[in-house]
Parts: sequence; C-alpha cells; structure tokens
Amino acid sequence: MWVSIESCPGIEAEGFRIVVNTRDERGHKPHVHVIKDREKCKITLDATLQPYDIRMTKQHVRRARELVGDHFGELVRLWEKFNG
Repeated sequence: MWVSIESCPGIEAEGFRIVVNTRDERGHKPHVHVIKDREKCKITLDATLQPYDIRMTKQHVRRARELVGDHFGELVRLWEKFNG
C-alpha cells in the first residue's frame, strides 16, 4: 500500500514504513529510510541492499531488506523522481 509519511512517499508493510526523502538528497547514494516502531535504519538502493545507520534489531533489518527488495523498482523510481 502506498502512503505519504511525514510528506515523504513510500510504502507501508507489516508495520514497516519505507520512505524516500523528498528534500534535496543529491550527492547522497540512493537509499531509503526504514522505520519500525521506534527503530530505524537506512538501506541502499543498489544490488547489495546494504543497511547502515542501523538502530534496529537484526531480525527487523533482515525483514526490512526483504521488503525493500520486494519493492525495489518502485523505490528506485521514487528516489529518481525526487532526488535524481
């Protein structure tokens, strides 16, 4: 399901919010912000789906990477639309 979270487009699934910041992020590597309850991390939008800036349990990071992978094309399109 597509949602707008704090003015940021993204997806919501299984209690995870996966968003692309719409502020100017040019110069940053493409990534998404993932929020689950009070936990968060960032995940790169490339083949590695590398998590970083991790403040989330390993189990939630693993599931977040799976969800980002499942919606990879949509998230990359959003990144390019707002930050490309």
